[in-house]
Amino acid sequence: MLSARTLPALRAAAAGLARAPAVTDPSAARQLALGRGVFEHRAVIVPGGPEELRQGLRAVAEGEWHPQVLTGRAAPRTRTVFVFPGQGAQWMGMAAELLDESTPFADALAACDRALAAHVNWSVTDVLRGTPGAPPLTRDDVAQTALFAVMVSLAEQWRAYGIVPDAVIGHSQGEIAAAHAAGALSLSDAAAVVARRAAAVRALPAGAMATVALSRQDTEARIARSTGPDTASLSVAAVNAPRSTVVTGAPGAVARLAAELTAEGIRTKTVPVGYASHSAAVEALRGPLLSDLAGLAPRAARIPFYSTVEGAVLDTTALTGDYWYRNLRRPVEFATAVRAALDAGFTTFLEMSPHPLLIHGVLETAESAGLTAAAVGTLRRGEGGLRRFLLSAAEAFVQGAPVDWRTSVPGPGRGAGHVDLPTYPFERERHWLMPTGHGVPAPRPPVRLEATAERAPAPPGEAAVLDLVRSFAADVLGYRDGAGPAADETFLSAGMTSLPATQLRTRLSHRLGLELASTAVFDHPTPAALSRHLSRLLERRVPGADGELPDGLEALYRRALDTDRADVALRLIGDASLLRPAFDAASHTEHVPPAARLADGNTAPALLCLPSVVPAGGPHEYAALARLLPDHREVWALPQPGFGPGERLPADGEALLAVHTAAVARLAPGSSYVLCGHSSGGLVARALAARLERLGRPATGLVLLDTFEDDDLLHTALMPRFLTAAAAREDVLGSTGVGTTRLTATGAYLRLLGDLTAGPASTPTLLIRAALPLPGAAAGTLEPRRHAAHTTATADGDHFTMMDAPHAASVAAVLGDWLAAR
Repeated sequence: MLSARTLPALRAAAAGLARAPAVTDPSAARQLALGRGVFEHRAVIVPGGPEELRQGLRAVAEGEWHPQVLTGRAAPRTRTVFVFPGQGAQWMGMAAELLDESTPFADALAACDRALAAHVNWSVTDVLRGTPGAPPLTRDDVAQTALFAVMVSLAEQWRAYGIVPDAVIGHSQGEIAAAHAAGALSLSDAAAVVARRAAAVRALPAGAMATVALSRQDTEARIARSTGPDTASLSVAAVNAPRSTVVTGAPGAVARLAAELTAEGIRTKTVPVGYASHSAAVEALRGPLLSDLAGLAPRAARIPFYSTVEGAVLDTTALTGDYWYRNLRRPVEFATAVRAALDAGFTTFLEMSPHPLLIHGVLETAESAGLTAAAVGTLRRGEGGLRRFLLSAAEAFVQGAPVDWRTSVPGPGRGAGHVDLPTYPFERERHWLMPTGHGVPAPRPPVRLEATAERAPAPPGEAAVLDLVRSFAADVLGYRDGAGPAADETFLSAGMTSLPATQLRTRLSHRLGLELASTAVFDHPTPAALSRHLSRLLERRVPGADGELPDGLEALYRRALDTDRADVALRLIGDASLLRPAFDAASHTEHVPPAARLADGNTAPALLCLPSVVPAGGPHEYAALARLLPDHREVWALPQPGFGPGERLPADGEALLAVHTAAVARLAPGSSYVLCGHSSGGLVARALAARLERLGRPATGLVLLDTFEDDDLLHTALMPRFLTAAAAREDVLGSTGVGTTRLTATGAYLRLLGDLTAGPASTPTLLIRAALPLPGAAAGTLEPRRHAAHTTATADGDHFTMMDAPHAASVAAVLGDWLAAR
């Protein structure tokens, strides 16, 4: 493992180590992993021997891809979600190698076997090893039970490497393992749920399931138009991402729908299950399941449990037999749960499975929300040993996960000491990219930082990019001749599925230095189409390549901000928002986004937070504050409608306030609560407090966090500065874009702010101002105007950083004292 503050320094360090004689000494790995500081630019090599180690180091030094090397830039702050998939990840011999190579995994699996022994007459260990007489994985009950044991044990494997979950999400039966990992179910209770649930489904009639690359709405429309025998059995079983849905029903009906969609070029894939889960076919199991699981004793979880039955954080004392029936019957709201976790500030998703099924869905959901996330699997089909786990741990580490490498490097041993390795390379150098003889970018000799006038050379030609695409596609698809699919052959017909597509996208992104969408491979369905897309991106990356404006609303928006035309940026997103569908106050109940629980507690009053309406705003703004707030207080965030994928915008201020009034009624029907709003979210919170006063259901208090008055100054002078500063902050934090949905939502909300009524006259109000001025503004020139009868306080940080650790501690202290007096 090696790291550096900059990418050139990382490459220089790797080059030096590749030449160092002592780098193959067993003590060198320990010295590098544990004896040096860890910086944001990282590389990890998992070699099979000394020569592969040097090859890996040379690949890092030259910016090349290597199968045993992971490189990346760590996110500044990470919060980790353990993700547990449902049926479909199983394969013969899964994790059998890890049983022999990892004591933590083997011990955890043995504990699962002991817990399951009360319910089944066979051993999961025997199933994994293929012991004669063991039942086959092709049986649904065996597959589900074995997957549960493997997933629970993989979670313990990650814990052994220092990664503990901050939250969990389970998909279908994966919720059982998730509940145990969160501390909500004992191992014996979890074993009872999975074994009895798995045994019950054996009595169901034959059924089938398939994933389709369509939105939920489009899938339901296709089901409604379907004809033929058993069409009535079809329904949506799961929503894995904005464009990934699972259908369930009778085998013939599912096969017929999948064939029709495949003929139209829409990706489909059969799920290896023999019954129609998450459909009306399972309703006969309600009585038996409630009876079999009557003795469960669910507990309050140690960490948030994001329910894919409800699509939000759930009080896990409700994980009774009735919940597990609904888990089997209702559609899996995986995308909604992932979105809720993203909005709460979770950024790293680790899939606890023998083969990744859900990482593509996580990435697609994050991208559709304009958020950045890391999604990493654990094992893969045909790769079930410790080396595969270490590669996955490396992939998580280079993106910011705090992996503890002590168990993976040789111990100090007798006589072991310091080995002579190159020190940190402090050279201040810049590496430009230039075409090689093959037309693909490669590092050129270092150029001193002072040589900034030199322009980047032209990108490689489309033919060279096509060769690269075909070569990488051949590798991820396992083509032995290395030629890859033909230029006009579709990736689907070549056998490309979600995992290799994600691998291909990652390798191309790394090799070409481009940010690519998780769906890039399927959005451009042939090597020729993908290479044309990549070539266009490379051309636009070169400053002044063609003098034309970039394509897309977000690119135009950023160009306007980059050229000090914030007024143009505001008009762009404002006008574009008029094309979005909207809802009025009369239909508001259909458009209330699920609230995000940020903290649990029983101290009154609860805190209900309204996010700001800038493009990157959301419930995550309050994550640090919720963690630091004293007195174990319940904290919820109420998302602004229209910022999520597929959501409609409120037509006016009345529609917006109707949505939030309904959300408050659901969360605090009879208890006391305080409304809170940061920045522009405070304007919404003020208007909502006024409405609740008029309705006779007033809030206990109102908290405004550096909120400005809504007047001409805000719209003409302050809002352009907010957007410019926010865009720069997104770049610093590594954002890859916020997306059209969020940009147009911001455009609509800036128009709606004028529709909101004036603030309340009697609700006690606290205004917490930022001590520092808005970034880029002179001190004292842009301050929130004080409101009559407000209590005013000052907290550390500026308008943005006051919400981040460590400054959020200052806000939490002021707010905690004020709330204690309510």
